Amino acid sequence: MDYSAILQELNKASLFDLHRLESAINQELSNPARLDQIKARLKTGQLISYFDPQSNSLIDAVILHILAQPEHPFCSNLNTYSETS
Repeated sequence: MDYSAILQELNKASLFDLHRLESAINQELSNPARLDQIKARLKTGQLISYFDPQSNSLIDAVILHILAQPEHPFCSNLNTYSETS
């Protein structure tokens, strides 16, 4: 995805449009089918990357183990990882 182009378009959007987009994005982030697809592909020892909003960057990590119960609605089985540097 071209995030620069997306951000340019978002800067032109009305607050109403931004709210509609926020709602649609939140629905997709909590979509059980999408979450199940991700969970099915995760394995202990797997190298992953995740987005850290505070640093606005991808963080490389290794899955140390997978917990059975979700701790966060968007992270279901991405509960334990170790960053790689």
